[in-house]
Amino acid sequence: MLRSEDVGKHVLGVEDLLQKHLLMESQLSALGTRIRSLNKRAQPYMKSLQPETQLLQKRLEPLNKDYEKSVVSFV
Repeated sequence: MLRSEDVGKHVLGVEDLLQKHLLMESQLSALGTRIRSLNKRAQPYMKSLQPETQLLQKRLEPLNKDYEKSVVSFV
């Protein structure tokens, strides 16, 4: 959906696409806020070197990579 070549065939279509773009942008921004918060809350656990640290890191890495990929695709 982010790589769509559709630019709208008339003014109403363009306005609709702009609204969709703004909605996706706000959703991506909200998701980024949640991911940054999650990473910040995970830092004390990562520094403590608990046995679960590797599991936490294993789960956070793909989340962060997917988010970064989404941001790059969106821009």
